[in-house]
Amino acid sequence: MWILYKVVVISVCLFMPKVEARVPAAVRVGSVFLEREQEVHESFRVGIETLRNRQLLNQTEIQFDIQYANRHDYFHLYTRACLEVGYGIVTFFGPSDPGLDKQLESISTALGIPLISTAPRTLSISPGRGGGFPSAFSAENLVARAELTLALFPTQTHLISLVKDLGKELHWKDVSIIHDPVHGIIDPSVLAESLQILGSVSVHQVSTDLRATLVQLRLKGARNIIIDTGVTQLERVIQAALDTGMMTKSYNYLFTMLDMKAGNWSRLAYSEALILGLNMIDHAKFQDFQDRFGPSVSGMNKSLPQTTKVALSLDAVELLARGLEEFDNSGTDLSTPSSTSCTENRKWDVGEELRDVLSTVSFDGMSGPISFANGARSRVHVNILKLGFVLDEAGINFSPNFLPVGNWSEGISYEMDGLRMGDKIHLTNEKPAINKTLIITTTDSSGSCFTRGETGQDEGFCVDLAHHLAKLVGFHFKFKLVSDGRYGRPGPLNGQWDGMVGEIVRGEADIALADLTVTSARQSVVDFTTPFMHTSLAALYKVKQDTLDGVSTLLSPFSIWVWVSIVLAFFITSICLRLVAWMSPYQKDDIILPGSDGSPSLGHDLSWINSMWVLSSTLVLRGCDIRLQAASSRTIAVVWWLFSLVVIIIYASLVSHWFDARSSPSSSPQSVSDLLADPLFEFGVIQSGSTNQFLQNAKREDLQKIWWRVQKGSEARSLVATAFDGIQEVKRSGGFGGGAKYAFVTEEINLNQALVEDCGLGVIKGIDDRSFAMAVGKGSPLREKLSQGILSLGESGVLRQLEDKWWPKRYCSRDGGVSDGGNQTQVKLVHFIGPLSVLVIGIIFAIFIAMIERMFYHRRSHRGFFRTATESGNGKIPMNGSNCDAESEN
Repeated sequence: MWILYKVVVISVCLFMPKVEARVPAAVRVGSVFLEREQEVHESFRVGIETLRNRQLLNQTEIQFDIQYANRHDYFHLYTRACLEVGYGIVTFFGPSDPGLDKQLESISTALGIPLISTAPRTLSISPGRGGGFPSAFSAENLVARAELTLALFPTQTHLISLVKDLGKELHWKDVSIIHDPVHGIIDPSVLAESLQILGSVSVHQVSTDLRATLVQLRLKGARNIIIDTGVTQLERVIQAALDTGMMTKSYNYLFTMLDMKAGNWSRLAYSEALILGLNMIDHAKFQDFQDRFGPSVSGMNKSLPQTTKVALSLDAVELLARGLEEFDNSGTDLSTPSSTSCTENRKWDVGEELRDVLSTVSFDGMSGPISFANGARSRVHVNILKLGFVLDEAGINFSPNFLPVGNWSEGISYEMDGLRMGDKIHLTNEKPAINKTLIITTTDSSGSCFTRGETGQDEGFCVDLAHHLAKLVGFHFKFKLVSDGRYGRPGPLNGQWDGMVGEIVRGEADIALADLTVTSARQSVVDFTTPFMHTSLAALYKVKQDTLDGVSTLLSPFSIWVWVSIVLAFFITSICLRLVAWMSPYQKDDIILPGSDGSPSLGHDLSWINSMWVLSSTLVLRGCDIRLQAASSRTIAVVWWLFSLVVIIIYASLVSHWFDARSSPSSSPQSVSDLLADPLFEFGVIQSGSTNQFLQNAKREDLQKIWWRVQKGSEARSLVATAFDGIQEVKRSGGFGGGAKYAFVTEEINLNQALVEDCGLGVIKGIDDRSFAMAVGKGSPLREKLSQGILSLGESGVLRQLEDKWWPKRYCSRDGGVSDGGNQTQVKLVHFIGPLSVLVIGIIFAIFIAMIERMFYHRRSHRGFFRTATESGNGKIPMNGSNCDAESEN
């Protein structure tokens, strides 16, 4: 039996018809790419050349041809695609540009050649510059249908659902969309319509001036911003957001690019905004591919960038290879489409079957799980990442750290790991880079740098700076006041350092943070960081109180324009008074008034000169002998009297302040030489400060003279313990040009608060440049980390903000108060608009009354009801004139 079985098997094998492979030994494919996307070209070539090494399509060789097209030039695309059709290709590989891909899809449909697309599938594509296609293509074939297309890029439904789900999870109530029409991947109109369930939605295009767009959003109060652009535009977007101050903790961003890790996020190391991004690349699979197969590719000198475009390009090649393997068992020959032609509009009859086989392929690619339904990708897996930063291994620079906070999969579920709007870039699993609590020694001699309240609460510039650095570098700290209250200098006998420098040398503290000046002597025993503040050496002195200039003081309560407005108001009002007297028939030029003996006499007419006299008497609250009879003239007199009353009250309330205020000295010193010119002037410095050492070693003549005065003076005044003591000595002195004279020399920044509080103090700046820095032990690794942090705080503007907070740019006004700019007790023209407006309205009203009086008079005169005293012969003449107090006629 066994022998018979062998004979049957051998006979079957010998006489069985031989089955030939359905896929030929060589297959041609064509690709059309953008000229500038070199990484896509390279990944396409690498994907094909590594197929054999990956045990894919071992029996068939794929021969490829690459053509290049210009963006929006569709006719050029047509010529390139038809050139590849002439080579007998079985598949198109499309470009990453949606517009070109859409047009290539039309050619693919018309010719029956499948298209593997990696471009975003947008809903609307604008026409290109190249015009239409040749007439050989029928209208029905040119319709952009997806009959022969396999799209690897996630659909609009996937992307919009993902963004909407994420917005719901974050509880966003208002959303602003910034869409890049060139590099964006989501249709903005459809996205906006979908997000309306969350709240208000606004859409903005990425314009040439992106900053203007962001400023507009900031003014509208936008807080949740979706940015739809590509990796190549990321740095431009980040820079614009930083320039407009929109990277603070008030803002939340979602970047829709699907390769967040490929972007350069380094400029956001100190941003407090919530930055979310998306990633669909399997980076572990990508890196394994490069490590195993990259060296086998000829001419590949560097690794491929891990971007979405590259990953989809590699997946497109693998899709074709797996599809051809499946087609080999389909029973149809994959004949070369030699009869296909662009000019004759002949379709390839096998194209649809090849496309159907390709659509059944399913595998895990570089861009995640891949499968298709109706030519579109049906499986999409996206990681949701939050941007954070951690110190690198050297402990100096910050590098991006992408924290996974959720996953989204169409048809499965989406999962968020506790992410809320309150979550910012500070990672919950991030540990301090320095695993110890650092001791920071400081001094409270300068209250603006460090102050410890009664409750033990520390505050000041140095405290805020330490908190910022601790957040950046990663350490905990606590402050301690230096035991002897000194900055640090070597002892005269044993050379041992005291003060904060001495504590660093002896290891009693890790960092010295105060207004500590960098000197060569100190740098020989400690290391200094990059300076966090630059200032200058200055001399504080007391000014002598001089007598006041009477004329200037009398004019000082009002600005020059207020005085001009008062004078103009006087002349204009007098002209208007004369005008209404002329217009009104009741204000006659010849007025009969009682004489000194009781007999009637002819009074003055209301000329322009008399009008000015009337107003002048009102201004000084005195009467006059000119009668105002008409209601219109009386109205002007009343409003002018009110105007004069307001002016007098305001002036009287201010002039007393100006007489009591301190004035500027008649002759202020302009340099240290002016102080040294007075032999009675004493100088003082801080005993353990750097200024003391600086003056001892100074070579300049004026600085040597200051040091000589310091040595000659009494030790109690010449060598003070703190800056506060030196300022008090200045206040107790007689001042420049006065009695006992004293000047305190120290850093300018230590004197700012005193100058704000006391206008009797003067300062000479710019004696020498000084810098404040932090001190650490010799060779300490903290130096580089703290220096890097200080540089970063300087670049982001934090140091300037802290300086303005604790040393505001203010000065005292002449009445002894403090102002932020300008003299607040002097009345400006803008403050005088109210009284002037009342005066103008009153004059206009008086002119209107005068016109009514004139009309009423003519009407009565026409009817014969009006009689003058001269015509009647017995008219009653009022005999009780009351100066300028108007009376009504009986």
